[in-house]
Amino acid sequence: MKSFRLLCSLMILGTGCSGKSDDTGAFAPDEGVWAASSTVVTSDSCGLYADSTLESDPITITVVGASTFIVDTGTGEIECTLSGMDFVCEAVVAINDLSADGIDAIITSTDVPGGRFTSATAGTVVFDQSLECDGADCAAFDFPCSAEITSNIERM
Repeated sequence: MKSFRLLCSLMILGTGCSGKSDDTGAFAPDEGVWAASSTVVTSDSCGLYADSTLESDPITITVVGASTFIVDTGTGEIECTLSGMDFVCEAVVAINDLSADGIDAIITSTDVPGGRFTSATAGTVVFDQSLECDGADCAAFDFPCSAEITSNIERM
């Protein structure tokens, strides 16, 4: 469940600064606390979310430049880049070595959030996740695989 909370916190990354624009007139979303709603698993070839209820914690957005904002998920910071009202965030990579559990497998999860603002206080985020596996026990699973989660985001 903890990984789902982190995943969902990362999902709602897509946000930024009080509807203000910089000196060039570029869009910047509101800074502050944002929340996700209407979260939908749009694809899941990994089977990660079949029986899961996705929950998300609020995130905090800080605009740091004309086209850059930082998302504080409560467990770390992620840099995102704006292009007009579209955004993409840096990939979050997690490596899970299962050898301590007697399983010869190292699973690498790469999560890339991105999306589009519809206004300075609302938008949609799409969270693309891919999993790869290295080790003798990986053959028992269907790797590589991917999942996509979409959520509405709104400034609280």
